[in-house]
Amino acid sequence: SSAPAAAAAAAGAGAAEEVAAAAVQPTGVEATSPTIGDFTSPSSSSSSLKPLRYTEAGRPEYLGDDQDCDASWLPRGPEQMKQVFYHEVQRKQIRVVDADPGRYDGCHKKGNGIFWVYTFGQVRSFGMHPRNFKTFLDKSHPCWFVVMYTRAEIASLGYSQPWSPNVDKDLKKLSKENKTVVSIIRDVSEELREGYNLAYLTTNLTERSGEHQRAVTILGREVARIHCIPRNDLDVVLITRPDLVYNAAIDVPRIATAMMHRPHVYTVRHGKQLAVMDPSDILVLGARKAWEDSCAFDMLAGNKLPTMPFARGREYPLGATL
Repeated sequence: SSAPAAAAAAAGAGAAEEVAAAAVQPTGVEATSPTIGDFTSPSSSSSSLKPLRYTEAGRPEYLGDDQDCDASWLPRGPEQMKQVFYHEVQRKQIRVVDADPGRYDGCHKKGNGIFWVYTFGQVRSFGMHPRNFKTFLDKSHPCWFVVMYTRAEIASLGYSQPWSPNVDKDLKKLSKENKTVVSIIRDVSEELREGYNLAYLTTNLTERSGEHQRAVTILGREVARIHCIPRNDLDVVLITRPDLVYNAAIDVPRIATAMMHRPHVYTVRHGKQLAVMDPSDILVLGARKAWEDSCAFDMLAGNKLPTMPFARGREYPLGATL
């Protein structure tokens, strides 16, 4: 897979201190560099929520015939997300702290399709740039849904590296303000789309782990089921982190059209190299099928995920065979 993309870095300050910028553009579309949060945009089948049982291989088996979704299932959404997580992603040290499939405004019914954005990792500076994220989403596609897989801690206490200064002072300030991961997510959700089209699941993890892409892919699939959103193998799915700051939108309709001719996985270009540095190595755009029909659905979380080798001889687990 190639990378018809452009990336730019931007420095940020605040609770996370690790604010990055990234932009993806199809070939032939020049990236713009407007003020953050104020840039302009570039030019199946459905399954309802039903009781689950699992095969010996750990795959979910949906009971009953497909039928129109019943809104009465939605209150079970949080428990459904937890159940699927424990069956398909669970590692012994992971415990779900909170889950919410969110609310959905039905925007795909206007005939626009839907742009899925899956994020993983700590929220960090997520609550500091909601306007930027909203502009990125709205200018990329008129209909979108964000699914977040994160930890119950905003950022790591006592962590300090040359690329990530210690943020203990900021975290203590947020604690005094009674800010939590869930409160930050809900506040941002209100600013993005008045509380609609954002789902999340938080865990008790405090150490690095390798299940992120698999977990958020499975949760994204389940959120679509809970809200009865039609899914298509060629749905455009962006997998990234919540603490990015974007300087350009993605031409999702154009990418969706290209996917109809040939499915692609897009990475961003960092200078002359592909996805070799933060944030380029954590922004990947592909068809739903690329994620869901790969080892992203491997139940055994201890298995080593396949990797995409880039320059410098570094490898990054993607949770998808590329």
